[in-house]
Amino acid sequence: MKRITICLIFLAALMACGGDDSDDEPTVTKEYIVVNEVVRLDENNESTASVKANCKWFASTDVDWIAIDPASGENNGKITLKGRPNKTTDERRATVTFRNEKNTVEQYLVVLQSKSEDESFIPEAGDNPLPE
Repeated sequence: MKRITICLIFLAALMACGGDDSDDEPTVTKEYIVVNEVVRLDENNESTASVKANCKWFASTDVDWIAIDPASGENNGKITLKGRPNKTTDERRATVTFRNEKNTVEQYLVVLQSKSEDESFIPEAGDNPLPE
């Protein structure tokens, strides 16, 4: 009798602690976007970058010398970055920002472009070619 009571208490405890895995709460998957940290444009002023994501993503930059193709996607993919030739004597740097649809996930990709090797570079509009 004592064994039966102990077994019943043990079974009751298991049932109380076990819980039902089929609760009515939906499983929420946290959205993510992962991109390379830095890419360098090649001699043709192009580069590719991998995007690892489990959501829709959008890529943008605040510089006008880089084009992003495609500028949006869903889940994993690749983007191509095309830069206009760098006619300056300084390395250029830009940031491409990746965001999800809800703007709750944000990742950054730094894009580097080598300086011009051409000694007779043409200054861009607004640049002062003379030393101050």
